Amino acid sequence: MKKAIRVGSLIFIFVLNFATDAKILLSEVLIQQHAYFELDNKLKVLAISDSTTKESAASVSLVFGQADGPFEYPGLAHAHEHAMFLGSRNFPNSDDWRRFFKPNTANASTLTDLTRYHFKIESEHFDAALTRFHDLLFNPLFTPQGVKQSLQEVDDEFHRKNSDWRKLLSVMQANINPAHHLSVFGTGNYESFGEYSEAKRQLYIDLHKQYYVPENMVLVVYHSASLEVLKGQIKRLFGEQMAGTFSLPRKHVPLLLSSQQRNYIKVAKGKGKPSLDIRFEIPPRTNPVNSLLPELLHHYLDISVAETLKQAGLISNLSIAYQGDMYTGIMDIYIQLTTLGDNNSQQVIKRVLKAIRSFQNDFRATQVKACDSLNQRFRGQRQEIWDWLGDISNQLRSWQHEHYIVIDYCKTEVSESDLENFASYIKSNQYQIFHVTGSEFKADSKSKYYHAAYQKFGLFLEVP
Repeated sequence: MKKAIRVGSLIFIFVLNFATDAKILLSEVLIQQHAYFELDNKLKVLAISDSTTKESAASVSLVFGQADGPFEYPGLAHAHEHAMFLGSRNFPNSDDWRRFFKPNTANASTLTDLTRYHFKIESEHFDAALTRFHDLLFNPLFTPQGVKQSLQEVDDEFHRKNSDWRKLLSVMQANINPAHHLSVFGTGNYESFGEYSEAKRQLYIDLHKQYYVPENMVLVVYHSASLEVLKGQIKRLFGEQMAGTFSLPRKHVPLLLSSQQRNYIKVAKGKGKPSLDIRFEIPPRTNPVNSLLPELLHHYLDISVAETLKQAGLISNLSIAYQGDMYTGIMDIYIQLTTLGDNNSQQVIKRVLKAIRSFQNDFRATQVKACDSLNQRFRGQRQEIWDWLGDISNQLRSWQHEHYIVIDYCKTEVSESDLENFASYIKSNQYQIFHVTGSEFKADSKSKYYHAAYQKFGLFLEVP
């Protein structure tokens, strides 16, 4: 849980002094020296200086996601990310990067809209690490062997992480607008992108030339050196001029076709417990208000319906997850069912939908208590420094302005028009219901790649 601070042309960043390998306790924070600036090549940089830290970190985010890879090779953008680590101009061996960093101290992720690279290291080795980081980002070799290895790694990851959640997600993707970028199979495997070819290697090179340019990136660094030293180091390493043609943000495409709205879909239960996912398209989380309102709805559902359903023995948990990106917001109300709730899912759904429709009317009366609850939840949370920096770089890149959600979420002003706009989404027909059930039913469909069995039952009865 983080909160938002709006400061015009400045960004207030809060961090904690911590021992090596310790997670940051997000509620015990200190204002550190920081500077936000843009290089001549349009690379956006946030430098954070903490003279007491013994561990430093860096993160880069760029607009290049799972759906930005070639349409005919789903998952290739993910494989491209893996290949970036397998040799660069000044560090050509495929294991140079992994030999330099300790296990689990450097990583990357390919999201639907962004790719992020980050690392943490002892402060005394930060200069050498940042030099390697620059070379990885701008000078990858994409050797035939490296490309082959990246395809194999991604296929191995697909089989290793073939979880119940990924299977359910594949059903969700199969039941949204096929023209929407979130319908793309982003993980990838040999079935989706095939074996190595020289043409695929050239695609890697072309994608890198298109997207991996300073103008498309945000760099965030956290180090013990002074801001003056950090600025000079970053300008020397990252100041070169580069041309690129990275894609602009996508035009909005409806998440659901009219025939997909209010669909009720049963999915065969795997090893987990029965559950419901009630998913709404909402505004993307590209500002503090859009980030705050789903959190406040979560609190409202807790007090208005969740405890009652727990006491009735129908559910064991209710939470809200955000599953969208900078283009499309998806609010997923996740409800873990008991066996009784699994057999009475319609009752649970109707009561939750009815509570959702009361949110706007009750909002002002519950806002203060909701904010107090969010603050309490925030105070106990911890996060690794590189994950924290990764959150910053992702947000600064996707928001495309100088804001970062830190503490003080609930200081954000929620106007009546903001509230009405959000309520128009959660009161509309732009939702679907996925019921993961242990009860027997006649599945008539299977999702692609994961082969998850499901059946679509059409429209769910509207709640008055």
